[in-house]
This record gives sequence, structure tokens and C-alpha cells, in this order.
Amino acid sequence: MWSFTDFRMRGGAIFMLALGLVGCDRTKHEATETLRKPSPSASPSATALADGLATGARRETAQTNLSPALRARGLRLGKSFVAGDDSVRAGRPQLSLYVIFERAFRDTVRVRLLDNNGMEYGRSRVLLQGKAHEAQPFPVRFNPHLHFELGTQVVVE
Repeated sequence: MWSFTDFRMRGGAIFMLALGLVGCDRTKHEATETLRKPSPSASPSATALADGLATGARRETAQTNLSPALRARGLRLGKSFVAGDDSVRAGRPQLSLYVIFERAFRDTVRVRLLDNNGMEYGRSRVLLQGKAHEAQPFPVRFNPHLHFELGTQVVVE
């Protein structure tokens, strides 16, 4: 038989559980925001590390630059994506360049990786081929032991 005391205890337990879940979510949000704020005394690499921790070290879009010579030949770059470590271990491409062709194009281009200080740490070549007004992604493979750093800049020339 149910009594008023049993109902009150269960209702109180459910209320406390709900309150705890809301409090945990709020604390998690505040911790993430604290990690994302750069410290004025922190070095740039420490700030990049904190940004990586705050975002869960997701590797998504890559910052890409196309040389003026390739732009003059009718190429444009769309969004480019960096693959995660699991994709690299499975032998899939480490970088996917989305290339837009304003004119017909067929040539091998060089793709370089630069760190935050402009120091090169990776290089590869890829054949780009497309008809005018087409666009498609191109896989780019680097040394399998290479790991993309946060803030990497991809230069296509």
C-alpha cells in the first residue's frame, strides 16, 4: 500500500536528481567557456591547446590558401576538411580539398602544411583535373606519421 511518506520521498528524490543534472550541465558549460578564453600571459601554443581541449580536439575545416598563379588559371577553393586520426590509420586521405574550376584545368599542384609560425612541416602533390564550371573534392595524402597541428594552414601552389 502506498503512503503519503513514500510519495514524498520519491518525489524528493526525482526533484534532487533533476536538480543535479541541470547543475552538472551548467558547470560543464562554464568549464568549456573558461577553457576557450585565451589568457593574456599564455603563449600562442598554449592558447591553441586550450582551444583544442574546449572543442574536444575536433579536426574539421582546414584554413587553405591558393596561390595567385593558380587563381589566375581559374581555380578556387571551397571548404577543405582534415581527417581524424582514425581515418589516417585506416589509410584514408588526411586532407580533402574542395576545388572549384572556373576553366578547364589539368595539372599537378603542391600542397604544403604550415604551422602557426609559418614553418613548413608537410608537403604532398596531387593531380587536379576538372572541366569548366565543375567542382569536386580531391584527396591529399601525406606521410602517415604526420599529425596535423591545431591552426595548420594549407597552402596550394
